[in-house]
Amino acid sequence: MSQRRMFSPQIVDSDAFLDMSSAAQNLYFHLGMRADDDGFVSNPKKIMRMVGGNDDDLKILLVKRFILTFENGIMVIKHWKINNLIRKDWYRPTIYQEQLKQLSTKENSSYTEKNKELVNENSPTRSRRLVEVRLGKEDSTSKSNENLSYSTTEWNKVLKDWKRSGGKVIDNQKLVRKKNNNLFLVDINNKWTPFISKFEKQNEPKSN
Repeated sequence: MSQRRMFSPQIVDSDAFLDMSSAAQNLYFHLGMRADDDGFVSNPKKIMRMVGGNDDDLKILLVKRFILTFENGIMVIKHWKINNLIRKDWYRPTIYQEQLKQLSTKENSSYTEKNKELVNENSPTRSRRLVEVRLGKEDSTSKSNENLSYSTTEWNKVLKDWKRSGGKVIDNQKLVRKKNNNLFLVDINNKWTPFISKFEKQNEPKSN
């Protein structure tokens, strides 16, 4: 296995990355340093404890889609191929070929799940998530996310993880997300509506 590991500014300088806690960022670097040549990490919980992290730090990375997880606990760095370019004579294929077959590589060289039900149903990284956080861009909905709704159990877990990561929740019914420099409320049915604060409502010009 190659002993050299790299991290691309495209990833670690993105707003999505820098918005995370320093502990979550630190854990990401340590996971990346110990991943195999295809980006797989067999012992993420051990690494987390070794560097003084906790479950919340790992959950933030999962919710933000910096890492993907499998039912057996193995994880993979989603943007591994963006971060690392390993010489062929140094490269050693992962021993987790079964998990690798469940992934495809997108045009931007990041991993994504072939089977959208690949991850554990209780994991915050289910592909039926409310919004995919896109690196270096503001949150947006895509065709692949349109009309995707959550079960009550899934939605409650998304709300809980979103609060832990510092996101804003309104009445436990809607998330506040940003798109094109505007704030929107996103509900369980993935419906986006403009968010107007109480201050803005009080100062709205009255129509004649």
